[in-house]
Amino acid sequence: MIVGLLASVVNVASASDSFVLNGLLYKVKDGNTLEVGKIDDKHKPTGKLVIPARVKYDGTTYQVTAVTGWGFFGCEDITEVEFPSTLERIGSYAFCKCGMKKVVVPESVRQMDYCVFQDCPNLVSAVLPQELDILEEGCFKECSKLTDVVVPKNLTLLPRTMFSDCKSLTEFTIPEGVVTIGDYAFSSCESLTKIVFPSTLKTIKQNAFLDCGFTEIDIPEGVEDLYDNSFGSSKKLERMSWPSTLNWVGGNPFRYSPNVKVSISEQNQSFKVVNDILYTKDGTKLIMAFPGANPGDYVVPKGVKEIGPYAFYNNNGLTSVVLPVGVEAIGACAFHDCRNLKKITLPKGLQEIGDKAFYSCSSLERIDLPKSLERMEGAVFNFCGEMREVTVYESLFNVER
Repeated sequence: MIVGLLASVVNVASASDSFVLNGLLYKVKDGNTLEVGKIDDKHKPTGKLVIPARVKYDGTTYQVTAVTGWGFFGCEDITEVEFPSTLERIGSYAFCKCGMKKVVVPESVRQMDYCVFQDCPNLVSAVLPQELDILEEGCFKECSKLTDVVVPKNLTLLPRTMFSDCKSLTEFTIPEGVVTIGDYAFSSCESLTKIVFPSTLKTIKQNAFLDCGFTEIDIPEGVEDLYDNSFGSSKKLERMSWPSTLNWVGGNPFRYSPNVKVSISEQNQSFKVVNDILYTKDGTKLIMAFPGANPGDYVVPKGVKEIGPYAFYNNNGLTSVVLPVGVEAIGACAFHDCRNLKKITLPKGLQEIGDKAFYSCSSLERIDLPKSLERMEGAVFNFCGEMREVTVYESLFNVER
């Protein structure tokens, strides 16, 4: 039974390829299959929504195989959904901003498009089919009460923004088989204090655990790639360990996570840590200063050829820097927002300075750019309020503004 049926629109055809029956709008897909949704914003189902497996109209029996994109968007008075076993696909935003507390998607469903259950404010529990072929991003984004969820066992990618802003989610076990955790997958899950990683995991993407509630994290053996800001703004995070298998770090995974202390497996062949500053194992790239590093007047060791993006981002313990001869590139935002940085010595041979490299270094008074510099991106010295002098050679003609 569907609560709140609209008698005035029962059995009224609206077009040759669609019709209204028992308060729902059906669209013919091909042959005898249908997709279903609400009629319009003035005629929304309420209470328990029962989607039938088959409907008969004008002498023809149809099978319901899909919920149309935006099909029941904004039906805040739906309290429960009963899906048919014939359903194969649920379109984008199909149940966004609906009112049900629990959903069980049948095993017949093979495709769930973008943000199917986004911003369902009452949703506490959800079960997805175990053999989904396609699961797009944002399925439970902004479901602020979600605490209990079962995801497909055949996932290799935990999609982008899957649980973003699920503020009541406290723990989650990522199923075995998942290789990649997508961008923003758990961002702003402020109550998330426990995560169980699968042994199959290889990659944690950008902002995956931004602003979560962890106090400690052990990245498991097998993980190879850790992207920029993957654990950013995690103010409660105090301890993290990295495995021997980790061989690539993009940018700074810990921006605005001020309390974390990082340890690295002694068997790791890609990185080394000296005085809370991370380098490649061969010492040719300074990757980043860990949170809490207080480098003061810092002399970068000889042998370093590159200062990585976000290397000292927002490090207010840095007061001066000397870069040795041999450094060829300074990455984007490398010294961004180092508010106490007063002096930096750039070496002969430096070829490139990335975008916003010294952005908002409000104590920096002067800088001498070497003659060897070939490329300088935009906004390098924006908001350097005390900057009084920049020495530039005429040979620096390939400046991007």
